[in-house]
Amino acid sequence: MIMTDKEVPKRGWVKNAAIVFLAAMLVLTFFSNTIMNRMLPEVHAQYTQSGTITARIRGQGTVVANEIYDVVSTQTRTVRDVRVRIDDEVLTGDVLIVLTGDISAELELAQDQLHELELRLEKRLLELTRPDGTLASANRDIQRLRNSLNEAQRELGRIPYSEAAINQAQNALNRAREALVQAEGALRLAQEGLIGPQRELDAALAFLGEKEGDVFDAREWLSYLLVETPGATIDIEEARQALRDAEAERDLARWPVSVAQAAYDIAREPVDRAMQAIDFERGNIDSRQTELSVQIGFREQWNSANATVRMAQQALEEAVHNLSNMQAGADVDASLEEIELRELRREIDEKREEVEGLQTDGGIFEITSMVNGVVREIFTQGNATTGIDEVLMRIEVVDRGYSLSIPVTNEQASRVTVGDQAEVDRGWWGWGEALTATLIGVRNDPQNPIGNRILHFAISGDVRGGQQLNIVMNQRSENFNIIVPRSALRTDANGDFVLVVESRTGPLSNRFIATRANVTVITSDDTNAAVSGELSGWDFVITISSQPVEPGMQIRLADNP
Repeated sequence: MIMTDKEVPKRGWVKNAAIVFLAAMLVLTFFSNTIMNRMLPEVHAQYTQSGTITARIRGQGTVVANEIYDVVSTQTRTVRDVRVRIDDEVLTGDVLIVLTGDISAELELAQDQLHELELRLEKRLLELTRPDGTLASANRDIQRLRNSLNEAQRELGRIPYSEAAINQAQNALNRAREALVQAEGALRLAQEGLIGPQRELDAALAFLGEKEGDVFDAREWLSYLLVETPGATIDIEEARQALRDAEAERDLARWPVSVAQAAYDIAREPVDRAMQAIDFERGNIDSRQTELSVQIGFREQWNSANATVRMAQQALEEAVHNLSNMQAGADVDASLEEIELRELRREIDEKREEVEGLQTDGGIFEITSMVNGVVREIFTQGNATTGIDEVLMRIEVVDRGYSLSIPVTNEQASRVTVGDQAEVDRGWWGWGEALTATLIGVRNDPQNPIGNRILHFAISGDVRGGQQLNIVMNQRSENFNIIVPRSALRTDANGDFVLVVESRTGPLSNRFIATRANVTVITSDDTNAAVSGELSGWDFVITISSQPVEPGMQIRLADNP
């Protein structure tokens, strides 16, 4: 068969295509492993090792004050003003709450009860002293003593004694003295501010005085020339010019004097006001002292009159007791009456002491702090009514210090000792002086008493209750057989594990597979962790990967392209 010219080019095209196909297959055969490796996740790995780890305990806790002082109301009163706010620092004696001068419900009730008891005693005495003819003389004596007692009680009631008024007068005197101290301080400041203007004025007046002297000298010289040498016209004209120049300089010197005088007058006004305030406060102190003396005088009169009442009461009771003995044969059980009277007198004495105590407390118009601390909570406000034993305010006692607690495992707790120091990180409260934390106690965790413990730290430094602090504490160093980088640890629903690089032989080269090894973390520091489980010494664990890696995936090592 004869080949035509058209068949020759067709066979050449087939030949060329076959050559290209074979070349491509050859390239894919020799470079398939490299191409596949470029598509695999790239990982960095590190061998496990043995060594020492100084583990760190980390935790966060809330700072609490070791002692809280409750400001408590002793009676039902009305609050006039609350002088502090939350987070204010207070010292012992600082005024916290100002009360009104109204009498409390407790005092009013106690006074009514005392009056009822005294009335019962008086009625009982009347029953025991009814005249029966044979004891008329004794009855008359008892009646006379009763009249004396009533008169003494009326005298006592006429004395306007009030412990509240005394305390009010004392507080007013104290405030007047404080105002005087403030006025004296204002005077000292004003006088210090007057020193500069005074010096400026003195200097300006001295300079003006010099210029006045120059004018006087020039005028005297001109007068001399006019009298002694009237024909010396040139000298006279020069003298007149010198006088005009001296007067001009004098006039110029008057302006600084007026300016300095105005500045001095302005600076003098605070001095005058302060002196007026001092005079006023001194007069106020005198009047307040007089008022306090008057109120103290009322108390002395009341004490004296009260002693007279008690003496009259005692005399009456003795007379009744004697009469009771005399009536022993007149169907009167003297022993029973004496017991009842003694019990009634005891109740009266107790109630009188209660009234006096309430009068003393009721005279307090200012509730002051009993501790140095920081106000953390306020439960009252102006015009509010306080109840007995009601907590009005809570103060953190800074003198007793602050503490913080964090939960840890039993194993962590076994590696620390009371007295160990810990690092403190303020977190969001990053400003302020450095804080120190000292472990002062280890106790059971009530939430998990079997597996956990609570570390209790004493916190020192510029700290307040409610702050959130991070605690970092070093444990004792220990040796471990298997240590891995913390970056190698992974966690899922089945627990902690690491990915180990496993090498498998392939037809063209070795392949690397990520395999799972379950572990238990014994302890760790900032970079490494001691583990136990399915790892052995010198295993090659993955630390970093370019893509997420799952167990069983093929990978490539960073140093094996």
